[in-house]
Amino acid sequence: MQAKLDQPKLRTDMLNSARYVKAHQLSNGKLGATGFCWGGGTTNFLAVTLGADLQAGVPYYGAGGGDRVGAVDQGAR
Repeated sequence: MQAKLDQPKLRTDMLNSARYVKAHQLSNGKLGATGFCWGGGTTNFLAVTLGADLQAGVPYYGAGGGDRVGAVDQGAR
């Protein structure tokens, strides 16, 4: 299903969502992500992109995050 969607937009949405949740008034400021297959690749992407702002990441399979960093809309950062 995700393969048919706009991948750069999905990554931008995931990045913005992670930042929103981390900064939410009810958040304790800690952020973690986990995912399987496509979600594992997304977890890797978030780990590479967010760095120390992601306190825990548990990917199960999925692509590495390094090849995806350049594909993010720089305006989302």
